[in-house]
Amino acid sequence: MFSFLWPRASHSSQPPPLKDNPTGGPSRTVCPSLHTDSDPHHYFELRPDLYQGPIDVTPTDMPELFDILLSDIDEKVLHDEISTALGSAYLLETPHLTSPHATVDGILFGEHNRVLFPLVVKLPSKSSCSYVIHFLYDSGSPFTYLSHEACDKLFGTNPVPTKFPVQINGGQVKVHPPNASSHFEHVNLLGADFCTLYQVGVFINYKKETATMYFPSQ
Repeated sequence: MFSFLWPRASHSSQPPPLKDNPTGGPSRTVCPSLHTDSDPHHYFELRPDLYQGPIDVTPTDMPELFDILLSDIDEKVLHDEISTALGSAYLLETPHLTSPHATVDGILFGEHNRVLFPLVVKLPSKSSCSYVIHFLYDSGSPFTYLSHEACDKLFGTNPVPTKFPVQINGGQVKVHPPNASSHFEHVNLLGADFCTLYQVGVFINYKKETATMYFPSQ
C-alpha cells in the first residue's frame, strides 16, 4: 500500500500545508526538505488519507480503485521468458477442460519472485475455445483481473464489461478488466476471491523457485 510520508520536526505536530493545484485538480501536498544532519531526530508521519493512488480496498467494494505497480512484467515478458519458464505459450488456444486439474505447477519469476501459474480460462458465452492464461498469484488482491490483451482475446471486437464471468480451471468466478488508470493493465491477477471460493492451496518453494496450486474443492 502506498502512502505519503510527512516530514515533521520534533518541535511541531502540524503537517505542512496543502497547496492548491493551479490546474484545478485536487490539492497536492508540498513536502519540505527531508532529513538534514542538523536534525538527527527527524522522522516521518504517515498520511495515507491524503493519497488517492494505488490503495487496498475492502472486498466487494469498488474493484475499479484497486491498483498495484508491476513494472517488471509486460506482454513481451509474458509471451517470451515467462512462457518459456512455464513450458506453455501465453494465450494459447486449448481444448476445453473435461475436468478441473487437481494441481497446477507454477514458477517464481524475476528479482521479485513473482508467483505465476498457467491456468485454462473459458468465457462461458463463447463456447468455441479456451485459452491458457498466465496469472500472477496475488493474495493481496481481493479481486481477480484479466489484462487488456487477455480481454481482447476473449471478447474480440465486442465491448468488455466492467465485470463478467469466466471459468478458471473449470471454476466460474466474476473477474474485472483493469481500470484505465491502473498500473497493472498488462498482467492477469489471480485474487483472493477465486482462491477463497475454491479453497485453493498454494505451496511456494523459494529454494527451487517453483510453486504448486491445489484445488481440493473441484
